[in-house]
Amino acid sequence: MEKDDSQPFYKFVDKSKKNCPHEIYMPEHLLLSMIKMDEVTAILGTILEVDISSAKSDIISFINTNCKRKAEREVPSIESLAISRIVVETIKLAETNDSVVTPYHVLLAILTEEKSHACYFLKKYGVGKDNIEEIFSKSEEELVMAIVQKMDENSHRPNKKSGSRSKQKGVIPRDLKDIVINLNQLAADGKIDNVIGREKEINSILTAISKRRKGNAILVGEPGVGKTAIVEGLAVRINKKDVPSKIRNMKIFSVNIPSAISGTQFRGDFEEKMCSLIEFAENNTDIIFFFDEFHLICGSGASSGSPIDAANILKTAMANGKIKIIGATTWDDFKKNIEGDKALCRRIEKVEISEPSTEDTLKILSGLKIGIEKHHDVKISSEAVRFSVELTNKYIRDKAQPDKSLDVLDSVGAHLRMNSKAKGVIKVKTSDIEATVSRIARVPVSTIKVSEVDSVANIDGELLKSIYGQDSAVQIVANSIKAAKVGLRDHEKPIASMLFVGPTGVGKTETCKILANSLGVPLIRFDMSEYQEEISITKLVGSSPGYVGYDDGGQLTEQVFRSPHCVLLLDEIEKAHRNVHNLLLQIMDYGTISDSRGKKVDFRNVVLIMTSNSGAVEMNKSVIGFENKTNSDSCDKAVEKQFPPEFRNRLDCIVRFVQLPDSVIDKIVKKFIDINSSNLVNKNITIQVADDVIRKIGLENFDKKMGARPINRAVKELIFKPLVSEILSGKLKNGGKVSFSLKGSEIVWEVIKH
Repeated sequence: MEKDDSQPFYKFVDKSKKNCPHEIYMPEHLLLSMIKMDEVTAILGTILEVDISSAKSDIISFINTNCKRKAEREVPSIESLAISRIVVETIKLAETNDSVVTPYHVLLAILTEEKSHACYFLKKYGVGKDNIEEIFSKSEEELVMAIVQKMDENSHRPNKKSGSRSKQKGVIPRDLKDIVINLNQLAADGKIDNVIGREKEINSILTAISKRRKGNAILVGEPGVGKTAIVEGLAVRINKKDVPSKIRNMKIFSVNIPSAISGTQFRGDFEEKMCSLIEFAENNTDIIFFFDEFHLICGSGASSGSPIDAANILKTAMANGKIKIIGATTWDDFKKNIEGDKALCRRIEKVEISEPSTEDTLKILSGLKIGIEKHHDVKISSEAVRFSVELTNKYIRDKAQPDKSLDVLDSVGAHLRMNSKAKGVIKVKTSDIEATVSRIARVPVSTIKVSEVDSVANIDGELLKSIYGQDSAVQIVANSIKAAKVGLRDHEKPIASMLFVGPTGVGKTETCKILANSLGVPLIRFDMSEYQEEISITKLVGSSPGYVGYDDGGQLTEQVFRSPHCVLLLDEIEKAHRNVHNLLLQIMDYGTISDSRGKKVDFRNVVLIMTSNSGAVEMNKSVIGFENKTNSDSCDKAVEKQFPPEFRNRLDCIVRFVQLPDSVIDKIVKKFIDINSSNLVNKNITIQVADDVIRKIGLENFDKKMGARPINRAVKELIFKPLVSEILSGKLKNGGKVSFSLKGSEIVWEVIKH
């Protein structure tokens, strides 16, 4: 029970006095405010069986008859002497018990004013000092159990409010008709689809509900895997007698908790509905209640300061077999709302509902497509069903099968019927499915249309167009991707796991960008210098329970979960902490990891690339002798020293990037000019640079140790920065053509066309 200190008690009295419409604030006003509290109502109304409505009516009638109303609402009420004595007595009782002020102290203090009508009303309804002390001597847990037990006892008695409640077998009571739905009847009317497959899960459910005691089951799985459909399909099977003999006469009623709450105006109305539900189950032993979104029962019906909710009301009945329940919820809601309630968990058996395999999904959709065809007047072939499953598995990762494929087929049917003028049956084409998946997954249709094999057929040529002086490295990368795409790989691992090593500025990161662009997938880049601390691994997979950021997930796992088809670049991997390296071992070996919340993230469609400058110093050294060769052996030793054997052993290949040769300098300069010029296209400005200018920039700014990056800085400084003032307010304000040439040893430019 939540306790208040004396200061909130004074505020409570002041607020009650402020809302008083009469000239004098009496003990009866205080008592009326007290029994409006949910905590007091639950105790007096349930344990002591006080008729709260009648008590309120009596007090209000007395106040209106004997108290004079204020002439003006704003004028404060005068506190009676009796109220002053009650306040003093309340504080004294709290201090005597070495406690803070609770409703217990206030009620006892009111009972000391024996000449007041407030004391009279309490005694009239059976509230005395002895039973108040007995009730409030219990712990919070004992008090909750006492209230639940009393509710359970009351459910067996005729209810004054619900005297019309039907006890006829199979007849739904009047007060439950708005919150329960007979799924067997819906199945008989053809409004529910049959369940296809899921034999293992259905057998687990049947085993759970067939138990003598605690015959309850909860289906737990990701959204969209078919939890509700399994229960609805079970109702269809029961109607067809396609279940064990013990279950053949059972009826499944779906319970809508929000509807049960929506019709409750006064304290006790919701509890009465829950007790009516239990009584209905006791009178009809062939009933199973299905609670979709089962986590809603935890906290439903409870008000501030009151521990009574639907879960606590149902627990006793669930344990002794008076009621059979099937619930359904997601993993997140189960862990957040149910797993912590051990008393509830032990009364209900967990049945895990996983995402069906591709073949099982095809069987499910083959049966469900009939309803879509009939609704939209379309024809869906088996090839179209398989194609939708393949595309949704590849491009839609934030939903589960079969829900996402079913949504795609339904959306295709709706789109065709809404946008086609043709009459009669319309055949669903693969192009229709591609367009719908493109819209839902926000992936270009051109990317979806190209097959995996076609997308990599000329990948080496695409890379060589933009990567200069690294022909050997590019070929190794291209061959690894090609082999994986044609199926020559372990499908339980990433598409490729590669380590790029070499000096800075030679094209390692650029290769990743071009590769992602060629494959038509996003590039996800992490700068591993940000993950040097031991605790940094929590940034990647999420914080542990109880720590800040637990609900946010990990940076790595969340991005890959949203974009499972990607090129994942871990830049400067040698700077990350060893724990991060250990995490990568699992990714490279099994293609999956679990985040801090237990959610599995799939890396099997990821091209994993890690870059490192390890061995760069050794590669800059020359072998002793007449030939100028790169010391690759020393580079290998540096890599071996930096990365442990278990890490290197899981890589598909180590790709060495060498120093850029002088022969590609001009190409690199032209490339940077083209890249920077593209930013001026929307301003209608074109750049023309003479060959001798290109050669000068390359020779003066190329540094083998620094790679190509100094050239990029020089291009910006010598070619583009001089144009800034002219672009803002000069000759290039409205566009134009700029020519750069070499005059002596200086680079000059002129606007040759407006």
